[in-house]
Amino acid sequence: MTNYAGDPALTEFLSGVWQRASSLVASGPFGPEQRALLEASLQYHRQRMRGNPFADPLVFFYLVVRAQSGLLGERSEWLGAVCVLYIIALDLLDDVQDADLSGKPHEAAGAAVAINSGLTLFVLALEALQQALAAESDASRWSAFLRVLTRIALAASVGQHADLTQAAQTAREVLSVHRGKGSSIGLVIECAAIYAGADAAALARYRQVAEAMAVLLQLVGDVRDLFGKAKSPDLMAAKSSYPLMAFTESATDAQREEYERVGREGWSDLARIRRLLYASGAIRRTAEAVEAERRTIHAALGAMGGSHPALRTWVWVVDGLAAQLYTPPWLPSSESLLRPQGPWLRRIDELASRFRQEVAPFHPPVLPRLVPWAYPHWEYDRLRRTIFFPDLDTQAEPVLAQMASWTGAQEVGWLRAALEQLAPLVLAHELFHYWRHVAGRLTTDNWLEEWIANRLAVAYARRFHPDLLGATRQVVDQLLSALAGGWSDRCQEVLEALDRQGGPPRATRGYGVTPSEMALIQLAMASRLLDHAEDLEQLIRAELGPQSQVGPAPSGARA
Repeated sequence: MTNYAGDPALTEFLSGVWQRASSLVASGPFGPEQRALLEASLQYHRQRMRGNPFADPLVFFYLVVRAQSGLLGERSEWLGAVCVLYIIALDLLDDVQDADLSGKPHEAAGAAVAINSGLTLFVLALEALQQALAAESDASRWSAFLRVLTRIALAASVGQHADLTQAAQTAREVLSVHRGKGSSIGLVIECAAIYAGADAAALARYRQVAEAMAVLLQLVGDVRDLFGKAKSPDLMAAKSSYPLMAFTESATDAQREEYERVGREGWSDLARIRRLLYASGAIRRTAEAVEAERRTIHAALGAMGGSHPALRTWVWVVDGLAAQLYTPPWLPSSESLLRPQGPWLRRIDELASRFRQEVAPFHPPVLPRLVPWAYPHWEYDRLRRTIFFPDLDTQAEPVLAQMASWTGAQEVGWLRAALEQLAPLVLAHELFHYWRHVAGRLTTDNWLEEWIANRLAVAYARRFHPDLLGATRQVVDQLLSALAGGWSDRCQEVLEALDRQGGPPRATRGYGVTPSEMALIQLAMASRLLDHAEDLEQLIRAELGPQSQVGPAPSGARA
C-alpha cells in the first residue's frame, strides 16, 4: 500500500548504500574474475529490487531512522552496506546449500567458488562496519553494533543448521527455525535503531518487531515457493517449510497418499499439491501464523507513540505481505498510526458526512473507513471496504512529488490547492464505488466502474456543489495541457470506445496503463462528462439499484 517511493531521500539513501558496497568490491585485492563475480552478485540482488523500494530490506533502516527523527548521511550508508553485504553473503551460502545456483551469477562458477564469494562478502561487511565506525567516538556504540552483528549471525547459523538437518519435527518448531533463518532483517532494524539513538524502550520494541518480521517474511516466502514458481525448490529438496509441515500434521490418510503419489512422480503436478494444501487446512494455518506475527508488529509499532508516517508506512508494508494470503483485518493497536489527526483528515471526514446527509433520500450505506496514505490518488479497496486518500497532513511532500511526476505539473503549491479544492468531487467518486459494492453492483470491469463513478460524481456535484464544476473544468484543462505529450495507443483505445459506445469497452478487466496514462484517461473522461447534464436521482436508480439491494454495513464502518 503506502510507501515512500516518491521521497527522494529514500532513493538517495538506497543509491548511496549500494555505491558504498560496490566501492569495497572495486577497491579490494581481487583479480578480474573474482571481482566480476562479486559485483555480479551485488547487481543481481539490486536488480531484483528495482522498481519496488520495499523489496529491499534496507527500506526498514530508512524507516527506523525517519521514525526516530535521525539524519541520514555517510555513516548511515556505510551501516546499510554492512547489512546488504551480510544479507547477500548469507543468501549465496544458502543457495549453495540448497543447490539453487541455477540462473544466478555463480551458476557457471560452481558451489566451491560460490562459498568463497559468500565468505568474501561477509568479510567486506566487516570492512564496511569499520568504515561506519571510523568517525564514532562513543566506544559503547562500537560494542553495541558488534553485539548485534554477532548475535544475528549466530542466530542465522543456528537456524540454518536446524533447517539443513531437518531438526524441526512440528510446524511450531519450523517457526523457531524461521526466526533464526530470517534474522538478517534484525541486523537492518537494530543497527538503524542504534544509529538513530533510540532509547532502551524503543530498542526493545524494534527488536520485537524484527523477530516477528523475520518469521513473517519466511512464512510468506514459504507460500511463494509453493504458489509463485513453476517448480518448488522446497518440495524438490524435501525442505520442512511451514505449509508442508502443517499439511503433515492435519492431512487425512487419503490426502497423504495423494501427496506421496505426486512426490513419486517428481513433484511435477504442483496444482494437485496446492489443492491438497488448501483442502487440508495447511494454508489456513499458515495464514493464522502470519496474522499472529502481524499483530505483534502492529502492537509494537503502535506502542511507539504518535503517528509518524514512517511507522505507518511500515504497517502498510506488513499488511501488503499478509494480503498475499488473506485480507488483513483492522487492528485497534495500530489505529492511531493509520489515522493521524490533522486538518486535512478532519475535512475529509466532514465531507464524507456531508455527502451522506445530502444523498440521504437515496438511502446510502453507512460510511466506509477513510484512511490517508502516501500516494497522490484516491482508491477504494473492495477487499477492506476502505477509501484511501492522499495524506496532506503528514506526508504531503511524497504525495505531491509523485503527483507532479504523474501529471507533469510544475507547481507543487498549485497541485495541493487543486487536491483540496476538488476533494468533495473526488471523494464522492470513491464513495460511489463503495456504494456500488455494498449494493452488489460493483463489477470486475475497472474502466466501466470508473466511467460510472465519474458520471455519478459529476451529477452529484451538479446537484449539490455546482460551484465546483467551473473549478473542475479549469483544473482538468490545465492538467490535460501538461500531459498532452503522454498520449498512447492504450489511452486512445479507451477514449475511442468511450466516444463510440458512450462507455469503455466492456471486455476490459484491468487498467493496463501507467499512472500518467491513468491520469490522462480520467481527465479526458471528466472533460467529456462535464459537458453533459445527467439527473442524479435517475443515475442512482440505474447504477445503484433499489434500497433492497443495499447490503449490511462493512465491519468497522462508521455511521
